[in-house]
Amino acid sequence: MKNNSNSHTIQTAMALIMFCLFLVSILLVLTSGVKSYSSIASKLSSRYESRTCINYISSKVKYNDTQNSVDIKDFNGKNALYIKNQIDDKEFNTIIYYYDGYVKELTVEEGKELGLNSGQNIVPIKNIEFKKVKNNLIHIYCTDNKGDKKDAYISLKSEDGGTSNGK
Repeated sequence: MKNNSNSHTIQTAMALIMFCLFLVSILLVLTSGVKSYSSIASKLSSRYESRTCINYISSKVKYNDTQNSVDIKDFNGKNALYIKNQIDDKEFNTIIYYYDGYVKELTVEEGKELGLNSGQNIVPIKNIEFKKVKNNLIHIYCTDNKGDKKDAYISLKSEDGGTSNGK
């Protein structure tokens, strides 16, 4: 009888050990999966920020691509993209610039001055720079919050003798 009881105790202990090993392996797999997911989510978020930034600016420039409407100037000490618009016989500038961790956009009447914090936050990034390569070519450099750099060239059709957007 004792032999049968010892055998039963050993079988129970072995089953318990196997169950604990199974639980530990499940926890290790889950922990690994969470780390992988966090890493992938972080990379996707970072790419989303820089892609959104470049796509937003590209769309804005292409929509407003008329003769002498797009320029790169200094805005309160920051490199900024200026887009001129005519609304009800008044000239307005849409200014896109980087300040305080965000790409910002500000629309202001020509001649009026506002501060850097007046603009609307568009997308969080680390830095953005605009450079006019030629009269009809703008280069955008965007650094996201992870330090990844993206860039894009925007061709201005109106400055190259092409057609404007019909505005």
